[in-house]
Amino acid sequence: ISYIIITRLIRKKVYSLKRYKEKSALSQLYRNIISNK
Repeated sequence: ISYIIITRLIRKKVYSLKRYKEKSALSQLYRNIISNK
């Protein structure tokens, strides 16, 4: 296994984690806005 492949996999995982956190945070914010109305 080459070093480049490992770093690419790690980067993909980190990126998907960031996207997931952003999505969950956005949905939570959206729910808060709806419940406040």
